Amino acid sequence: MSDFIALDWERQHLIGLDAHSAKGRVHIRQCFRLAWPEECAADAARAGKWLKQELHQLGVKARQVLVSLPREEAVVRQLDVPDVPDHELPELVRLQAETKSASSLDRLVLDFLPLPRSAEAAGRQVLVVTIPREKLERLRGVIDAAGLELVSVGISPVGAAELVARTDRTQAASGETTLVVARTGKRVEISLMRQNQLLFTHSTQLHGDDDETDSRAALAEIRRTLGAQARVDAAMSVARARIIGTEDENSTLRRLLAEHLECQVDAIDPLSDAPITVESIDTSHRHSAYAGPLGMLLAGQGPLVPAVDFLHPREPVVRRDLRKLKLGLAAAGVALGLAALYGNTLWRVRGLDRQIAEMNDEVDRLAKSVENGKPQVAAALVVDDWNRHTVDPLARLVDLDGPLPGSQRLYLKSYSVLPATGTGTPRIEGVGFAKERHDVQSLADDLSARGYAVQPRTIARETDDSEYPWRADLRFSVPIQRPAISQPTGPRTVRVGGR
Repeated sequence: MSDFIALDWERQHLIGLDAHSAKGRVHIRQCFRLAWPEECAADAARAGKWLKQELHQLGVKARQVLVSLPREEAVVRQLDVPDVPDHELPELVRLQAETKSASSLDRLVLDFLPLPRSAEAAGRQVLVVTIPREKLERLRGVIDAAGLELVSVGISPVGAAELVARTDRTQAASGETTLVVARTGKRVEISLMRQNQLLFTHSTQLHGDDDETDSRAALAEIRRTLGAQARVDAAMSVARARIIGTEDENSTLRRLLAEHLECQVDAIDPLSDAPITVESIDTSHRHSAYAGPLGMLLAGQGPLVPAVDFLHPREPVVRRDLRKLKLGLAAAGVALGLAALYGNTLWRVRGLDRQIAEMNDEVDRLAKSVENGKPQVAAALVVDDWNRHTVDPLARLVDLDGPLPGSQRLYLKSYSVLPATGTGTPRIEGVGFAKERHDVQSLADDLSARGYAVQPRTIARETDDSEYPWRADLRFSVPIQRPAISQPTGPRTVRVGGR
């Protein structure tokens, strides 16, 4: 729970609220207006004592002060800066403002509002707000002399935008622009906001002799403002206008705006439309003057609109010196890394020892398997050797088709294949009969040429068969590598056992 004094700080007078803020609600105990004495204009200490006395007479007991300065007390300028992260903006904005400002920034207090990013813009846009440092120091001197605590110093257009955001929630979701007009006496403040973001603000002083003249002058200034903003924001579309004050305060200006602007025009009474409770309302002056200080009170519940605060401006992030911390962390990291490396090495060594033991067990198992399998291996070798030395009789008969001269010259009466024994080779034995002796000799030569080892045998003439009188007992060894089979050039017939 907190008690606040919220002030609209004019040069000629103060418009104030004695308020209590707690649990998301703002309660206004009283509203007041105080005119500055002429003798206090140049003396902060005297002004502070006078303010303390006036507040005591009003029964104001709060000590924390929120100050809203009129728009005309500040210089507001839109600047383009490179698109950088938000934490880099303060320093960049200050450098850019230094090049654009006619005064040294050492003599100014600067804060800024980042504007929404635009897809068409190459960089970012900000609203830079400055006041003379001397003004802030004098204000602080008055508050200190009054025995009060200065909590925040802003500008009234931001407070008015916060008030609109609290009373008109439709504009937060709309992409269209809201025109905000706050007229207090001869002071007129014109602002543009979109989606709870202040985009532009301007102020002017009216000099007419009556309300009609002042309202028409205000309308002309509003139209110039909209035209100038449309030139830098082609997509701008004003969907609604909100005039701060009671229904009666700005009836003429509301009528003129409704006639000349194609949008909805409504009044917002700060003391009746805002989400607050009020005990006592001062009707001696316009309610529009309360927009700035009331907006600051509402923002204390959690701002809806980014605010300007000259006491706590956006500053570059102060980076802590983390060198010692980094060194400590680095040393701890090295120690942790060495411990992890040692643990990992030990774990790997133990893993390798387990693998070695498992592999030794596997070697022993395989050695036993080899020993147990030796009889099977020996038997397999015998079978393999037998297979290599055995001969397929039919295959050999086909092989012999090549050297045989054909049944018209020679025929086999008998044919047998004898398997190899020991380290020998298979043999073929047969008995054949030929027409001429040289037919038998030619057969032996052909078999030798094919790799067969032909053993000499007797060639004898017999008289049982006058057509094939020459008998040949054939015996020859079969090579291990089967000889290539040559295809006969013509029809041939091999007879075994007769002609």
